[in-house]
Amino acid sequence: MLSCNTFSAGLPAFKEQIDALDVEVNPKILLNTFDALESKALRAIGKHNLIAIDGKDPSDNAFGGDLLQKSRDYVEWLYWKPQSSVGYISFGSFFNLPLQEMEEIARGLLESYQPFLWVLRALADGEKQEDKLSCKEKLEKQGLIVPWCSKMEVLSHPSVGCFVTHCGWNFTLESLVLGIPKPGFYYHIQNNNFFHHIHKYTYIEYDI
Repeated sequence: MLSCNTFSAGLPAFKEQIDALDVEVNPKILLNTFDALESKALRAIGKHNLIAIDGKDPSDNAFGGDLLQKSRDYVEWLYWKPQSSVGYISFGSFFNLPLQEMEEIARGLLESYQPFLWVLRALADGEKQEDKLSCKEKLEKQGLIVPWCSKMEVLSHPSVGCFVTHCGWNFTLESLVLGIPKPGFYYHIQNNNFFHHIHKYTYIEYDI
C-alpha cells in the first residue's frame, strides 16, 4: 500500500503554481475532471475560477487524437463478439510491463476462456512485446493483440465488458463515464483509492 506521503514531493510545485495565480486578476484554471465528480474540490479555492473540461460523451467515440498509429482490424473483430464478453487490456501510451507480469496476465486471460483485446505497443527497437510471451499462439486463438487502438472507440463498443488498465487518470475517468467495470491494477492505485474512499465506488485490486 502506498504511503500517504508518496506524492508529497509534488506539493511545492503545486503551491508555486497557486502562488503565481494569486497575482492574476480573476484567473480561469482548466482541470481534467468533471463537475459531477468533484464539485466540492472545484470550489475549494474560492478566489479562483476552476473549470472542469472533461466528462466525455459516450456517444462521441471519435473525438481527440491518438499518439500512436492505430490498427483497424479490431473494429470488425469486436463487431462479431457477444455483448459485454470482451476484456480490454491497455496500460497507456508510455508504460511497459515487465515480462513476468505480462506472462501472468496472459495466463489469466487464457484461464478466463473469454475473448480479449490486448494493446501491446512495439518497443523502441521495433520488437513486438507479444513475441516474448511463451503462450503467444494460444493467446492469438482466443483474443486479439494490437499495437494500438482508439480507447474511447473500444470502451464505447457494446461487446466490451471489462477494462484492465494501469488506472491512469484519463483511463479511470473514461471507464467511469462509460460505465465499464475496471479491475484496479496497482500502478496508479491512488486513483482507485480516491474513487473508493471519497466517492464510495467499489474496485478490485490486483497485485501481481
